[in-house]
Order: sequence, then C-alpha cells, then structure tokens
Amino acid sequence: MKISKIVKLILISVITLFIIQFIPANKVEAASKPKLKISYSYNSKKDTVTVKVQSNKRLKNTKPSWTLSKDKKTYSKKFYANQIYSTSFKATNGKSKNVKIKVTQIKGPKIIVSYNYNSKKNKVKVTVKSNKKMKNNKPSWTLSKDKKSYTKTFKTNENYKTNFYDTYGNKAKIKIKVTQVDKTAPKLKISYKYNPDKKVMVVTVVSNEKLKENKSSWKLSKDKKTYTKNFSSAESYKTDFEDLYANKTTAKINVKNFDKINPTATMKYSYNQNTGYVTVKIIANEKLANTKPTWTLSSDKKTYTKKYKSEYENYSTIIEDLVGNKTTVKIKFDYRKKLFNGIDVSYYQRNVDWTKVKKSGKVDFAILRAGYRGYGSAGTLVEDAEFAKHLIGTKSNNIDVGLYFFTQAVNKEEAKEEARYVISLIKKYGIKVKYPIAIDTEISNPNANGRADSLSVTTRTEVVKEFCKTIKNEGYIPAIYASTSWFNNKLDMSQLSGYDKWVAHYPISGGKQTGDNTPSSKESANTCAMWQYTSVGSVDGISGNVDRNYCYKRY
Repeated sequence: MKISKIVKLILISVITLFIIQFIPANKVEAASKPKLKISYSYNSKKDTVTVKVQSNKRLKNTKPSWTLSKDKKTYSKKFYANQIYSTSFKATNGKSKNVKIKVTQIKGPKIIVSYNYNSKKNKVKVTVKSNKKMKNNKPSWTLSKDKKSYTKTFKTNENYKTNFYDTYGNKAKIKIKVTQVDKTAPKLKISYKYNPDKKVMVVTVVSNEKLKENKSSWKLSKDKKTYTKNFSSAESYKTDFEDLYANKTTAKINVKNFDKINPTATMKYSYNQNTGYVTVKIIANEKLANTKPTWTLSSDKKTYTKKYKSEYENYSTIIEDLVGNKTTVKIKFDYRKKLFNGIDVSYYQRNVDWTKVKKSGKVDFAILRAGYRGYGSAGTLVEDAEFAKHLIGTKSNNIDVGLYFFTQAVNKEEAKEEARYVISLIKKYGIKVKYPIAIDTEISNPNANGRADSLSVTTRTEVVKEFCKTIKNEGYIPAIYASTSWFNNKLDMSQLSGYDKWVAHYPISGGKQTGDNTPSSKESANTCAMWQYTSVGSVDGISGNVDRNYCYKRY
C-alpha cells in the first residue's frame, strides 16, 4: 500500500510538469489581477475633478457611473463633490482589484453676502449669492429661480454662522452679521426758554433721529426731530418719546416757577492807544431791556457797549432783563500811563531761568536781540545764538517781548535787508511781538573800525529811517535804540520824530543807576518811550549783569 501511494504521487507530479511545459506564458499571466494607476485632473473654472483609472489589462464594463474607453483599459469619471471611498475594478479574466478613490480638490461654491437696510420698515434684507446652483435646504430663506441666490429679511440684529450647499453637496460656511436694525433709543436734548410776551415757558425736546407723532399736547416739527410745548404754569413729570421704530427714551420735564433769576454779566475792556478810548462791554447771559440810554444795546439784546475817553473809571450801574430782574455791575478800569520794568538780553545772557525771572516780579517785558550784522567788510546777517532759547523761555512764562537788531548797514538797501531779516525770524518762530522792534545803532567795537562806524549823520539817519519804515509797513511798532550822545550827535532826529526812542543813559559811570531812577534832564519820560538806565543790573534767574529798562508807554 505504501509503495503504490508513492508511485501514484510521482506519476501525478510528472504529468503536471509535462502539461505546464506546453502552456503559453501569456496564459499564466492572464490569470493574475490587473494593475491599476489612478490620476486626478482639477478644472478650476468648473470646480470639478476628473478621475482616471488606467489598467494593464482589459476591464469589464461593470461600473455604470464610470465611462470605459474603447480599448477597455481606462475608466474615467467626473466628480462634482469631494468623495473618499473604496471600489473594485474587474478584468476580463475575472480577477478584481480594489482601489481607494480620494477626491479632495473641489472647493465648493463661492459666496457673496450683501445687506440692504430699509429705513422705513427698519428691516435688513440679506442676499447670499453663489457662483453655483444651490441646494434648496434652507426653509427660512427664499431660493431664486436660477437657484444661485438666497434672500432673507431680518427684523432684528443677528450674528451667526451657517452653511450653504451647492446641488452636489459642496459646502460653504459663511457668517451672517446683521447690525443695521435700529434698536437704539433716541437721544434727547431738553431746553427751556421763557417768552415774556406770552408769559409761557417754551420747552423744546430735540432728538438725534425722527420721532413718532404720538404726543397730542406737543407740536412736532416738519423734520420730526423736535417737539415743542408751551407751559403756562410750573410742572414736573416724566414722559416717553418714541422713534419711528418704537424705541423709547424717558424724559423728565421740569418747568420751574417762571423767571425770577437776575441776569449775570461778564465785563470786557479794551484800550485803543492811538485814540485814547476805552471800550467797555457788558455781556449778559440773557436778553436785556434797553434801559441805559448812554449805552448801545446789541441786536441780540445781550451786550451793552460804551466808549470812554477817560482812562480811569470806577462806579456801579444796573442792568435789567426783559421781565424786570435787575443786577448791579461794576465798571472799573485803569489805563492811566504807568511805569513798566523790563530787561534786554542777547547771547551774553546764557542759561537764563525765565521761571525765576518771572517770579522775581521785576520784569514786565523783555527785549530780545534777534540778530546782528557783522562789522567786517562782508556784513553777514547772523541770528543771535540764544534767540530761540530766550523766545521759548519768555513765551512759556507769559513775558511780553520786543526785539532789537544790531545794525551795521551802510545804506538804505542794507537797512531794508536787516528789517526783512527780523520779519523772517518772527515768521520762522511764530513770535507774538507786543513791544517795539528796535534798530540798535551804536559804535561796533572799541577800535571804531566797523563798516558803519564812520557813516555821516545823513547816511546813518537814512539807514535808521528805512529800517523803521520797513518794520512799520509790516504792521509792527518800530523804535530806535541809541545812547543820549548818539541821538544828539550821530542822527538827525528831526527826520525821525515819528518813531519811539529807546535811550541808553547811565547817570553815573559804570552803568550804575542813580537814586531817583529817572532819565537825564535831556531825555525825560516825555521824550523817550523806553530808558535803559543800567547795564549792570541784576535779576533772579540771570547769572551776571543784565541791562535794566523802564518803559513809559503801554504797548
């Protein structure tokens, strides 16, 4: 038995090997599974993906949703939505191959959201437009006939996210944000005005938006933003004002006893140095009765005006409002000529503490050197190195300023050039010049070898006159700075009598002042506007000597 089984197995093996020798190689291959290659092609215009499955063997036509090529080796399918799934393809030899189809490139519908507010109905119509047809799966929205537009009307403000799908199920997540629906109560301003003719209090309620016409005892304006009502007696109560969308604001109407309050007044004084008149204005907080025949009442009946020739007044007068309430006001001013204390500074006064200068109480004004012309042949115009710092210090401490320029002009043209240079500095720094702009005419140095030191009286007078004329034409007050002897011997003052004089005169040697602090008999307060009475003065905040001055005019 064992021998027969072994023989039988050997015979079977021999026969099998014999048969295989005579079977073609391609027959053996035909019995294997197909080899598949998958490719994806995205169409950006149509937002579709075409999938191709290529086989090394002929395939059976077993997939009705796919298209099989003529040579039966390629399946293709167009996808309109992203999909991931597994499927099998069967070859004509009956063998199948499983593959995974993975479509992810499709982007879905492109959505544009627009909002249209209807102010009459206080509603917002939201329109959602798509580049593709959309699925009709949003019952609270209305889909257009072409299925590319959804609309919905909102009566309230809303903020949420929602999904819109195209007909293939591709999703677009968008945010709906409705903010235009008016849910804000109107803002009101209430004012009260007494009408003395009708003896009523007129109450006006002004809204920032249109109001509903539902208050029968009030009168609504044409633009529907203002309610008015006349009250003949005192009342105090609360009432609602509604806008067109029923948003409410509660207002308190508080009509007190009619006008028993005296008027209040603000006084304003202005002095015109040229005319010598003082203008006084009484400015009231309400309309006044015209009970002051020597005063002029303005057209709005709130301002009385009167001009005084005198420079000093101190008395009381009565003003009266339209219902007879009276107030006593005081007229008090003093514009009489006084003596003002000042200093003049230049590069030689450095690191000035202007706060201390102000607190010293010794300085009413400061004359700043704006610049100078070099006394050499070039005659260069130079801005004083400390000018800007002095300007900042005086301005921040509310010290009135004037300016001066050291001249070395040798003719009228150069004098005009110097004046215009000063004007350019005024514009450059935005200076408010209250005191004069002076031309400083004096010896240039101890050797007296400056370019202008040897000018004739005639030429020097022409230079000074041209400088002053140019300054005056620009709207500023010109002045001439010089010593007493210089005024007497170096200038023809008969031609310069129209300009203010700033005299440097030190009663004793060394620039120290005398006890009486008055100019010399020749240069009195009646003949000069300012007097520089010492060059060795001292003021808190300034290290070293400083020129001190008196001013006899109110600039």
